[in-house]
Amino acid sequence: MTIDKFHEWISAALPGTWDIGSLKTGEQRLALYPGRSFINPKGIGQETSYRGHAIRILVHWNKNVLEGQIKAQETYNYIRSATGAIDSKRIIKVDMRDQEAIFMGADDSGVFEFVIDCEIIMER
Repeated sequence: MTIDKFHEWISAALPGTWDIGSLKTGEQRLALYPGRSFINPKGIGQETSYRGHAIRILVHWNKNVLEGQIKAQETYNYIRSATGAIDSKRIIKVDMRDQEAIFMGADDSGVFEFVIDCEIIMER
């Protein structure tokens, strides 16, 4: 799965302004970045039927930390409970790297940011 397929899936489920690979200017934006996968098992003599795809999400919301935290938690909760398929590949489970969205502080313009790291285990 490529990051653009994940973008298609999540932007349909969670409306908002989504960027890929870099954060554009402005408030109330979410940015997607490829992460580092840990679940990529090798079967004996063959590939396994599943694979991990790591995603990192930056929630760059506004100058109100509570509103930013609420948006980050909403995004976290949706991904944690994800079901269905992405690009016709069934989602088996989602491993969240942390117990909640991680507060990163404010950028130079005072916009609060949170990071969500996850790995989506999917059929090959």
